[in-house]
Amino acid sequence: MARPSLIKWGLGLVVASVIAGLMPTLIGMVAAFHAAANDGEAVSTEQLAESVGGAMVWTAIFLPVAVIGVAVLIMGLVMRPKFRLDDAR
Repeated sequence: MARPSLIKWGLGLVVASVIAGLMPTLIGMVAAFHAAANDGEAVSTEQLAESVGGAMVWTAIFLPVAVIGVAVLIMGLVMRPKFRLDDAR
């Protein structure tokens, strides 16, 4: 029963890393453009790039975790035992 747990771990890693990586990125991007829109003066491209770059850090941190999760998921799917009709009897 160890192999099906690889599938669960892989799926868990993928889902958790996507949520943990993209949600802060999305919130940071919205905050960056909201701050730019609320300023009465023009925002420089450097300021906007710095804010967006800070938000993208979360994606860069959790992307390797998602890749590892996909690898574990694939490994679990490849290594799972094949179901045969002889086994059902």
